[in-house]
Amino acid sequence: MRSDQERMRDIQESTDTHRTTMLTLETAIQKIQQLPLEQRNKVIEFIEFLEFQSNQRQKENLAQEDQSTQEFFELAGIWKDRDITTDSIRSQAWGENRQ
Repeated sequence: MRSDQERMRDIQESTDTHRTTMLTLETAIQKIQQLPLEQRNKVIEFIEFLEFQSNQRQKENLAQEDQSTQEFFELAGIWKDRDITTDSIRSQAWGENRQ
């Protein structure tokens, strides 16, 4: 069982991480707010570009997963009209007399 001291340390680390993230975001927001309007718009365009890239990667990953699944099922056709059973495979592998 974890001690109270260990739990408090975990809570502190989590809080520190959250605080650091918030400070980073706050710092970024403050810096963006100090920029002239034209540069702020460029920052927004860049963020939108990054979002677009991220979405494209996600779509590509999903497409690749779909492609892999589709290829697997296409291969199932190679066994069509073949009389293959576990018994026939065993008899070929171990010989006819193996029981």
